Amino acid sequence: MVGDNRLDLEKTVIDLRYVLESVTRHVDAITQNLEGASRNMNEFARQIRKNPGVLIGGKPPGDTAVEE
Repeated sequence: MVGDNRLDLEKTVIDLRYVLESVTRHVDAITQNLEGASRNMNEFARQIRKNPGVLIGGKPPGDTAVEE
């Protein structure tokens, strides 16, 4: 069975090598983008917990600190 598909298996291994090399070259950028997206999602979740009305177009509450 392997002998009959030897050319297909070789092509598959070559393609797999290409994909893995590409992922290896870009893994730092991928990780950095995932980290940024995670931070954005955490900030979004924090804002929703603070004011769920933001989901339907409400305005976030203003800053109540008084400047002197």
